[in-house]
Amino acid sequence: MSKPSLICWQSIFNSSLVLGFVGAGGIGFALLTAMNLFQYRTVSLLPLVTFVLDVAERLSAALRRRIA
Repeated sequence: MSKPSLICWQSIFNSSLVLGFVGAGGIGFALLTAMNLFQYRTVSLLPLVTFVLDVAERLSAALRRRIA
């Protein structure tokens, strides 16, 4: 994936998480529903996926800076 598409994908993912908490659907809605149903594996997985994507983006940005 190129840099713009990776950043765009991460932005969409994070926006979906935030908007879902306020009732717009998306990943945040799935997270809120899992919290209300006490599905702790799902509750821990969704933020973990978000964290892993953020770390991967930061590592790729550092690697691009080092190469360029």
